[in-house]
Amino acid sequence: MKLSTRLLLFGAAVPSCLLLWGFGAAGLLFDEMLMESLDRALLAQAAVESVGLFDTGTSRPHLHIGRTPLGEDVTDTSAASAVYGPDGHLIALYPPNAAVPAHISVDALGMAPRLRTLVGKSGPGERELLLTVRSPEGVSHLLRLAASLEHVSETMLLYYQTAAVAAILVTLLLLGLQIWHSRRLAGRLHDLADHMDRMRRGDLNAVPPVDTQGDVISELRESIADATIRLRASRDAAQRFLADAAHELRTPLAAMNTDIDVTLRRERDPAELRETLVRVREEVARLTRLARDLLDGAATRNTNWDCPLGDAADTVAQALHAHQAVADVHAVTLVQRGPARLLARFQPEALRQVVDNLVTNAIRYAPAGTEVRVELEEWSGGWLLAVDDAGPGVAPEDREDVFEPFHRKDRSGGGTGLGLAIVRDVARRHGGRARIETSVLGGARVVVEFPREPAVGS
Repeated sequence: MKLSTRLLLFGAAVPSCLLLWGFGAAGLLFDEMLMESLDRALLAQAAVESVGLFDTGTSRPHLHIGRTPLGEDVTDTSAASAVYGPDGHLIALYPPNAAVPAHISVDALGMAPRLRTLVGKSGPGERELLLTVRSPEGVSHLLRLAASLEHVSETMLLYYQTAAVAAILVTLLLLGLQIWHSRRLAGRLHDLADHMDRMRRGDLNAVPPVDTQGDVISELRESIADATIRLRASRDAAQRFLADAAHELRTPLAAMNTDIDVTLRRERDPAELRETLVRVREEVARLTRLARDLLDGAATRNTNWDCPLGDAADTVAQALHAHQAVADVHAVTLVQRGPARLLARFQPEALRQVVDNLVTNAIRYAPAGTEVRVELEEWSGGWLLAVDDAGPGVAPEDREDVFEPFHRKDRSGGGTGLGLAIVRDVARRHGGRARIETSVLGGARVVVEFPREPAVGS
């Protein structure tokens, strides 16, 4: 079933049917209330007449309503009154021209008051009350009151006509509102469906049309728009990454290919061959570092991000021990500061990658005879890892760019430009952040903050 059809069905058709049913049920209740009101009026009139039916001191009954000073003012609203003798013949009547039976069955004599509806042959019928009244001599008579149901019928007819008109108007109003509402709602949802279809085909260049209604569909539109922007940013970043990776791979391969081609053009002595092999070996080493960093980045993104409770200080100590030989070659001293034991929740392999990348960079840029300081610190909201060196540092305007993949301010440094990108990715996936400051040692201070409870896999 289409959305517009469902909205029309449950927003107009069903409420209209319920409205008609409600009007019908109210009509039945209203009709019953009118009949009860008429019965109470008959009983009240019968009570008045029965008390004074023989109050003239004679055995002949008389009807008081005929002597009321209101006269014809009550003729149209009062019931037709008649008194029948013990043999069932008519004795008294009011109004004089009332159409009443001349004779009535005496079966009702002595019975309790009896109310019944008499169906007319061509009219609305009557509501009849029969009541036994005894004369002072103890002779039973029948008092008959009959009220026409014409007023009740007219009132109910007016009610049903009014209810029908109201139901038709409400139905038309509901139908119009639902058609308008369903078209707008369906249009909004179709916009989102069309956008999702374009996303499925890979078109992320536009966001869904603006929706300012402020309801759940607007919230859905905002979520889809945000997802579109994020996907587009991720796609663009992936495309830039692939382009940069291709460029980084192409450069050493082209250099190796050129060296080999030039060398093979003529016979070379051993010294020239050795020089060529050294250059090729340097490019192979560069390719090796690039491949390693690419694999590290992929491993970081695909790592199972369970964050067990572990000792961050011990992980840092192991990493520093692994870099000790390289630090000795560069005449750099590795120093670890902070608590000897720091219990925290973190991804062990990812934290080791962070320490390896930061320490490698610090050793590369630290002057001989200086130290690389690795510091751990706790606070109420979490903990941090900071690496300081005495190198050239990073200019404030470059401190965000250096975290982008393949960004290298100094191309002679030998790095691939992926280390700090991996560091920031690890920090973000833990729910933390990474930044660069000026170190007290004079160089760069890279700070990686981790929350107390990591946002696993974020």
